Amino acid sequence: MIRIETPRALAAIVLFLVATAAADAQRIPSDALPKALRAEVERVRKLPKKAAALRLPVIVRAVRALADAHPKVAFGLAKWVAKTDPNYGPGQVAFAELALANKRKADATKAAKRALETATDDASRVAAARLLGETLDPALPELERIEGDGPALVLVAMGDVDVLLLKAVRERMQKWIHMPVVVQGGGVALPMSERNPWLSELDGFRRALEGAWDAGASEAARACGADRSDLQRDQVVARVYRAWLVAKEDWRGLSEFEAGMRTKFRPAWIADTMTRELASHIGAYARDGVRYVGITAGDMISTRSQRSVLGWGGANLGVASYAQFSPDVREEKPDWEKLVVRLTKQALCTSAEVLQLGRCRTSSCPMHLGRFPTFERFDRKRAQPCPNCEMKLQLAK
Repeated sequence: MIRIETPRALAAIVLFLVATAAADAQRIPSDALPKALRAEVERVRKLPKKAAALRLPVIVRAVRALADAHPKVAFGLAKWVAKTDPNYGPGQVAFAELALANKRKADATKAAKRALETATDDASRVAAARLLGETLDPALPELERIEGDGPALVLVAMGDVDVLLLKAVRERMQKWIHMPVVVQGGGVALPMSERNPWLSELDGFRRALEGAWDAGASEAARACGADRSDLQRDQVVARVYRAWLVAKEDWRGLSEFEAGMRTKFRPAWIADTMTRELASHIGAYARDGVRYVGITAGDMISTRSQRSVLGWGGANLGVASYAQFSPDVREEKPDWEKLVVRLTKQALCTSAEVLQLGRCRTSSCPMHLGRFPTFERFDRKRAQPCPNCEMKLQLAK
């Protein structure tokens, strides 16, 4: 018989048993996953926490693959993902779904709520809302002519934009702008970037795809709604290359690609290029009284200074960017509400230019247009326009 002499020894044994059970829950049976995917999961789990957090998309794929045949292993792996990066939306959603399947409703609710607080991508937010019994609609109407004779402000998605973010911004803006504010899409893709730290890698991806343009690459492009001619656009080639790696089951390559997308993929466009691209798309739909503000996740840089700018435009047309609001750029915790507030302030500032309301002199007003203000000064702007600007917005036509 084994005697436990002290409470400390008993506690040590309990912790050992808990740790052993947790390890068993995460141990993947040799036949549960394809060999290459299983090897990549084990490799990522051995990396330092910060490096592993950049490669979690592949682990989430493994969790999905394990869920039906090995639910306990999938749950243990999903728990590891959620712990490695509590702010990774797809990881929190996967953990919430498996917690619910394991009748751990409190854990599922907590994870789903956290995903809604932090996740900015549409897929994670829609899935988290569904788990909480709510419905979010990420659909976006096509770019079309605004009917009627009255004035309107149209927010147009440019490139890969989080639609739910765009809709949330529209709702906030409608409080202050007394003309209709509508959102539209329409496939306004961004051209090849004019500055990108990852440019050489992207060119390598293009060459790899074009050099191996077989059925797999063609199918990957079709799955992304693209074809070979679209590979000159940075965001498109990134989507197609990711789909191609999945089709080839190159899981190590996919891990490193996802890490690069988080740390190196910073495409930037000359601001005038952005406005020209938007103008070329809306030309056929324009009418008197309708103004357009493009919303993009792409970074914009000034033609003269080559510094990042948050907004750009003039009479009737402008573009607002939320690239600089990214938590990866700011190195801060993801926060959905903060992102909505920041982009709303910038969209209002750009709208002031588009509506020709003049520059506000009140530095705390979101419609104050400073020349390259610091980000700290930008955050000190209030969400609500100053009384003078609020009156201008009400009278804008």
